[in-house]
Parts: sequence; structure tokens; C-alpha cells
Amino acid sequence: MKKTNKQYNDISNNEVIADESFAESEQYDVPEGTKYPVIMLRGLVIFPYSHVKFDVSREKTIKALMAAQKADNKVLVVTQKDPSVADPAFDELYSVGTLCTIENISKENDSMYRVLVSGEKRQKINKFFLCKNYVEAFAEDVNEETCLRVIMHMMVEYVKLAPQMPQDMMPIFADTENPSEFADVIASNIIVKYDDGQALLEEFVID
Repeated sequence: MKKTNKQYNDISNNEVIADESFAESEQYDVPEGTKYPVIMLRGLVIFPYSHVKFDVSREKTIKALMAAQKADNKVLVVTQKDPSVADPAFDELYSVGTLCTIENISKENDSMYRVLVSGEKRQKINKFFLCKNYVEAFAEDVNEETCLRVIMHMMVEYVKLAPQMPQDMMPIFADTENPSEFADVIASNIIVKYDDGQALLEEFVID
């Protein structure tokens, strides 16, 4: 952990302090990883190597999108555990998300935006905090391990039997040598409940 001379938000117990109120004279531990604006999703999990459209209307999410657009268009997409919660606390968000690039944002009406993102890679979230009325997080890459050939054999058999899996994806599977990409392409094309999808997203995280 690095040391700096500002006091960071400690949100472990959902205590939130806007980051512009840092105390210059005090020391704090900077969490590991890179800081990203956070998009909180309800009932949806986004995988690396996928392209997904979704609608957002919550103020925190919209502000996070605007912040990302002013920077590098990178957002950390995180699914909340209970989709019925309008304003989840930090412990109501999963600790593994997906780093995404914003491809397009269109305004549907006064309170809703439609967003297209492309998933890039899994991220293990080390700390959430509130910054200027939107959520940010420090996150880092995770280690991923799997056996490509075993999974490929299993999934090719699944594709033959699964009507929801596009048959024209089989050549993509055959050409994929990256085990993480292979698994994520499979997962993003299987119709699963969001909590099952989250379990798949976390499958390759090694503590």
C-alpha cells in the first residue's frame, strides 16, 4: 500500500466522505490498483470480450458516465447483489467486475441514457468510495487460469445441444487460443440468471 498526504474515504463501513474534502495534513493508505468510475447494474452481468447495450437512469450512474467521457471512456461495470435496491450500499455490490470501454451514449429522454460498452477484462475491486456524487473504485487485474482444450471440448458439445447458442460461433471457438477469452465468449452467449453470470465472472479469480 502506498502512502500519501491526503485522507481518503474509508467506506468499509459505508462511511462516505466526498474526496474534495481530503485533509492535506493527514496520511492515508492508497488502495491497490487503478481508480475508475463505477457503473452499477441491476440484473445484468457484463463479461470481457462482449458488447452490451443497457439503459441507465440513476443519477450516480449518469454522473459516472460523464466523468468517464471526460477522461478515457473507461468504466468499471459492477453488478449489485439485489436488483430491487435503488441505491445500493458498497457491501451490496459484488467485488469482481469488468473494465469496459464506452463505445456510445445516446440520450433517450430527460432521465434515461442508452449505453453501449465493450468488455475488456476482469477486475478485482479493492475499495469503493464516493466522489462528486458518483461511485469510483480502486481495482486491479486478476489472475486467470483454466484448461482451454477441456473447456473447448465441453462447450462444443454444449453448442450442438443449446438452441440459444448461435451455431455460427463455433468457428470463433475453434480459433480462440486465449482461455479467458474463450470462456467469456461462451458465458456471454449463454442465457443465465444474473447471479449465475456473476459466479461465472468470478470463476477465474484466484486469491
